[in-house]
Amino acid sequence: MKSKLQIAMKACNSNGTQAEAAMVKFQNGKLIAYGGTFCLQIPISIGAECAFKPQTLLNFYRKDRTGASFTVKNGKLKVKHGSETVTMQCLSPEKLAIIDVFKEPKETPWIPAPALKALTLCVDSSHSMQALQGICVRDQEAIATNGRAVVAIPLDFGAAEFTIPMYTVAFLSTCDDKVTHYAFDETCLKLWMESGMTLCTRLISAEGFPDVDKILDQKDEAIVMNKGIKDELRTLKCDTIELTQKGIRYKVDSEGVGTIVCKSPKRYCFVMNKSTFDTILNINIGTKFFTSDNKDIIIGNGKDKFRSACSLLRTNPFITVRPSGDDDIPF
Repeated sequence: MKSKLQIAMKACNSNGTQAEAAMVKFQNGKLIAYGGTFCLQIPISIGAECAFKPQTLLNFYRKDRTGASFTVKNGKLKVKHGSETVTMQCLSPEKLAIIDVFKEPKETPWIPAPALKALTLCVDSSHSMQALQGICVRDQEAIATNGRAVVAIPLDFGAAEFTIPMYTVAFLSTCDDKVTHYAFDETCLKLWMESGMTLCTRLISAEGFPDVDKILDQKDEAIVMNKGIKDELRTLKCDTIELTQKGIRYKVDSEGVGTIVCKSPKRYCFVMNKSTFDTILNINIGTKFFTSDNKDIIIGNGKDKFRSACSLLRTNPFITVRPSGDDDIPF
């Protein structure tokens, strides 16, 4: 029960304007929580029905409470196990509104965990355009971009076109439960998990989400990094990197510069933000990358598993200060 409470509380919103957003409820044999973005419904074996703030009950389950009794009377939930009893103020479960999708679920392979992580890294949750504040599902792909990197993963949701909010995406990226089925309507997407838990999230309109095909479909010149360079880049923590035929030059801060000598059979030279490059580096298949037609974008090698790209810096920070915003992808 403790782990189920901890999961359900991730759907709550303690900073919301309505007290119910910070509550969970027992209803119809389920533990349910909805804080305004996504709703979780988790199967439980408790017959009591009410809505309440979960912190006291979570503390009660600090150790095994198998066989605890639940009683609702006069607006209070009483939970008893052995010599310990906790009492909480509660409401009728109907007071805690939820969202749901009432359509037949369809099977889905969903998004592999490493790919979902890469998508999450590309989301700009504070972007002025709502469509970019999550993962866009469109044209049988899940797509995310923050203007500097873009990742697209195959996801067959039929004719779907909507954006899944970042708050929901963040939960899914840390959830060990496997998504098996889905259904959606005009406003919500519902996902069924292997454990029996369901997640229903509100959706954002995908209107205005950029056309990423004109970027991702460019593959002009191949860049082949040797394995040594790729391995060094995976472990290197820095702000900016410059890759040349001789190796890697990197900046950790405004003053310190390091170099790693590593010969490469192919000639290439580009400068980019390290965290931006990591977005595609960590999921890239093999050591091959590509450049765009005008050589200002690096395109990942995902074969038929994904598409990815990230922008280069148009000025060299090893020589001068980079103007803000000059490394955005020109959608």
